[in-house]
Amino acid sequence: MAGQQGYMKLLLNQDDPGRMARMLRYYEYVGRARVEEIGRFNDTIAQVQQASAAAAAQQAQLQEQREGLASRAEALRVEQRRRTQYWPRCRASNARKANNYAAAKRSVRNSTGLSSVLKRQW
Repeated sequence: MAGQQGYMKLLLNQDDPGRMARMLRYYEYVGRARVEEIGRFNDTIAQVQQASAAAAAQQAQLQEQREGLASRAEALRVEQRRRTQYWPRCRASNARKANNYAAAKRSVRNSTGLSSVLKRQW
């Protein structure tokens, strides 16, 4: 509304037509400059909005990757615990098998010795 008052004053003040022509030309330049500046502001706002959207999309992608990494880390911890529990059982099983093997070997030796004693007696 303030810009309109300037034009109205010029139209009503027709004392100097040259001055009025200069003032109208001046207002025209100022108006064009304002329109151009508003256009640049709008372009800048659009760029900021695009950058914000891109940043939000990237944040969402990073969050998704963080969640995936956390899930993988938890799976690795579970597997590590499972393997940590597996080795003692494996060692105990091997020790039992070694004891059974040694006992079987002694039994075979004893059987062989017994069979040779029995052969001698027959």
